[in-house]
Amino acid sequence: MTVSYKIHPNLHLVCVTYSGEVTPDQYLESFDRYLKDPDYAPDLRILMNMTTATGFDIDFKAMFQMVLHQIPHYANRPKGTRAAILAPDDLSFGIGRMYQSLTDGQLPSELAVFRTAEEAFDFLGLEPDDSLLSAPPTD
Repeated sequence: MTVSYKIHPNLHLVCVTYSGEVTPDQYLESFDRYLKDPDYAPDLRILMNMTTATGFDIDFKAMFQMVLHQIPHYANRPKGTRAAILAPDDLSFGIGRMYQSLTDGQLPSELAVFRTAEEAFDFLGLEPDDSLLSAPPTD
């Protein structure tokens, strides 16, 4: 399993890709890494791509702890910034919706869960670009 990210400064976007079995520790490690990346800015759009995730080793309590960890960091995001979760299958969509419900009203940014890349790109104000879904991670 990996959780990787790539920042696209020219698009004002960070793409986070989940592959294989995803655990909370792996997710938070990647989250903390991209916050420290010199190209990261609080007003970046975020695309969380779950299309290659095969499972999630997480329960409600662990998800709640993840959200508590993230709230102080996301509090610096300008109001109205957007994050999209691309979750095409039922399992990833359910995980995405659980995350969305736990963050609802807690973050200044807007977060939505989508089944198609086209919907996610549209929400983020981007033209659909499949290359963003398969970009190699920034290390």
